[in-house]
Amino acid sequence: MVKSLFKYEFYYYRRILPIIYAVVLGLGVLNMMLSLFASDTLLFSVLYGFSITFYFLAIVASIILTIIISIVRFYNNIYSAEGYVTLTFPVTPASHILVKASSAVIAQVATAVVAFVSFLIIFPSEVYDAFKAIFEALFSETFAIIIKQFGIFLTEGIILLIVGSFTSILLVYACISLGQLGNKNKVLLAVVAYFAHNAIIQFITSIFSAILAVIDAANDDFWLGSLVHFIDKQPETFLHIAFAISLVISGILCTIYWAITHKVLSTKVNLS
Repeated sequence: MVKSLFKYEFYYYRRILPIIYAVVLGLGVLNMMLSLFASDTLLFSVLYGFSITFYFLAIVASIILTIIISIVRFYNNIYSAEGYVTLTFPVTPASHILVKASSAVIAQVATAVVAFVSFLIIFPSEVYDAFKAIFEALFSETFAIIIKQFGIFLTEGIILLIVGSFTSILLVYACISLGQLGNKNKVLLAVVAYFAHNAIIQFITSIFSAILAVIDAANDDFWLGSLVHFIDKQPETFLHIAFAISLVISGILCTIYWAITHKVLSTKVNLS
């Protein structure tokens, strides 16, 4: 049944996203063709300026729309009238959450790939120069040690990106679910929950930063100096530690958001 849920999700995204991707890639091809006729005339400058502006607006719009589409899909399919049908499927709430979140992340990755391909169509030489500069930096003396573990760092980066994407989408799901606990203005309550979450996270971060600053000042910047020295001497170890800390924090938040969504979906669904 889980495979069927994925099938329904992909069918939903296939009805909308290809149109968005066609617009982005079409503008990419259009700008590439315009660049072939580059000149110093005012007409070309105006046309190319408008075209490239619309292209970048399309990129931003595609990213925002992909996120909005995934949020609307979750809300409509779970907590609106569709939920009466969806929740009768013989699958667990965890399966619903997993399928919805995974599909949303896949859609976001697909949008990012399309955006990159369109950028490559318009600016092939610039992309080549950018990658060349990156690899030159990686092989410089500063990154000589890091390049030896490039495979490990790449794997860590991909893992952190995936976990971070799941964390972001599950945060939205959790806020939507919390909004369902009210009898009225459920969407408004979800928005309030989202901003309240951000305020709490900001407050905790500020308090933690202030505590560290006070401790460091009391020790004549000993900890900050030690950290700078450690990064300078063992940059690869520092990056591994930073990855581990980021992964743990993202994992904890992801688990909390999952638990909230699962709890509401399991016991407190209110479709009225």
